[in-house]
Amino acid sequence: EFASDSESISIFKKNYLSEFGNTDGFIYKEVSEGRFPGGIEFYLPLFFHETNTLLDYLDTQAIIVYQKGFIEATQLHNDELLDRFEHCKLSLQRLPLPINKVFLNVEELFKLLQDKKKIQTQAPKSNKKESLNFSTALLPPLKIQSQTKNPLKKLIKFVENFEGRVLIVCESQGRQSVLTDLLSSYQLSAVNCDHWIDFLEQKEKLCITNASLSEGILCDQFAIITENNLFGKDVVKQQRRRRAKHKDFDEAIKSLIEIQLGDPIVHEQYGVGRYLGLKSRSFDDNQQDFLSLEYANGAILLVPITSLNLISRYSGANIDHAPLHKLGSQQWAKAKKRAAEALYDVAAELLEIYAK
Repeated sequence: EFASDSESISIFKKNYLSEFGNTDGFIYKEVSEGRFPGGIEFYLPLFFHETNTLLDYLDTQAIIVYQKGFIEATQLHNDELLDRFEHCKLSLQRLPLPINKVFLNVEELFKLLQDKKKIQTQAPKSNKKESLNFSTALLPPLKIQSQTKNPLKKLIKFVENFEGRVLIVCESQGRQSVLTDLLSSYQLSAVNCDHWIDFLEQKEKLCITNASLSEGILCDQFAIITENNLFGKDVVKQQRRRRAKHKDFDEAIKSLIEIQLGDPIVHEQYGVGRYLGLKSRSFDDNQQDFLSLEYANGAILLVPITSLNLISRYSGANIDHAPLHKLGSQQWAKAKKRAAEALYDVAAELLEIYAK
């Protein structure tokens, strides 16, 4: 990050002239006029008298933890930067800074790291004398089976038979609330905890929290289960895509297990319908699963599982009497338009009130 005030721009202009010997470049003109085009981060050093690295801010006793393969990945990244730099040198309007002024090269990085205490983590067991092998294992299959009579059977059996404690990690606070309700409907009571230390201080066998964690793990005394373990990676990816598009993402449908037969749902393009279950169809010898949705006048819409991100919960007051929209009409489009206009009117009134 860098400041975009007049002082920083003045420093940039001085450094740019010193580095390139002219002021003809596109980047120079844009920054001089207070605009910061894409790729400006590659000129970041020009906004400062001097720059430092992350390692300059670490305590002398800091321990560096890295995964096996870090050295190879760093070298690969360095090679890609060099290729990109050679390509960018051909641009007369966007001359790049010398690469060593923007990035540390591999030799410089490992020279700074050589005096630091380091820990390397890896999945395979190590036979080296200085290694410490933890007693961990992969979790058994726990994926929720939405088309069975007891979708949570595997999870329930694991929790009942596992002698240690279990922590379920959700991707967000909203997801934590939704999953807690789901577990409760199958007589699994999960206690909320704020973080890892809170979990360790709890005594309940099953706890639930939210954090950025993609894979679970099984140890002797505890097990950590993530949404990937419960819903599968494809469904979780759809959740993330939907979060980028909708502010009410945490209330959106994230898995088929959360949709009950007859539930009203909302399709982004077609409006309110009722869920009738899963249907399988074969196309070119490939079987695909679809959500079957009923609309007004008995019309049926089949939505591919891969488009689950287009489905969200119906949030009306009475789900038993949810109004079904008519396929092929402008009913849903008009309803969305009216809602948008009403929202605009409310915003206009608020602005008028604040103006007074």
